[in-house]
This record gives sequence, C-alpha cells and structure tokens, in this order.
Amino acid sequence: MSTVRLRRAGQMTIPDKVRKTLGWEEGDYLDIALKGQEVVLKKAKTAPETEENGEAWFLSEGWQKRHHEALKDIEEGRVYGPFENAEDLLKSLRELNHASALY
Repeated sequence: MSTVRLRRAGQMTIPDKVRKTLGWEEGDYLDIALKGQEVVLKKAKTAPETEENGEAWFLSEGWQKRHHEALKDIEEGRVYGPFENAEDLLKSLRELNHASALY
C-alpha cells in the first residue's frame, strides 16, 4: 500500500508503480466509485478508447462544447435547409457568404 497526500482541489498523484501495473497513462479517463468507506478507481471504457483509430477527437472538451452549441442552434431553429440537392446547398452558402461580406 502507498500513502499519497491530498492537495488543493482534491488532487493527488497516483504512484508510478501503480500506474504502470494497471497500464494507466496520462490522458486516460478513470471511473471513480465509493464502496462503503473506500474509493475505487478503474480505467474508464470510452467509445473508441484510443486515438489510434482516429475517432477519439469527439471526446475532447472543445468538440463537446461545439456539439452542444450546434444542438442548441438546431433546437432554436437557427438552421438552413433541408436542401433538395447539393446545388441548392451551395447556392445558400454563397448567399450567406455574400451577406456576411457586407457587414
């Protein structure tokens, strides 16, 4: 058993030997749970777990923020379309681009 010191904002350092044994690396997500008076930590399972397959970008804080903003825009009707075809979509984008250039 190792003893660690709890620091400001509840931070602590998990000893290197423990991290290596469990295969935990910087950037990993951990699940935390209470079991009676004990704290249990385990590596979180995330969909796609690594960036090796190029799909972990959607877990980033920035992407999550933009995603929620987009959902709010949709909910509040700040959308264009739907479009019948690609030509109509491009025409709408050109009009938006032209309008924004006037400001």
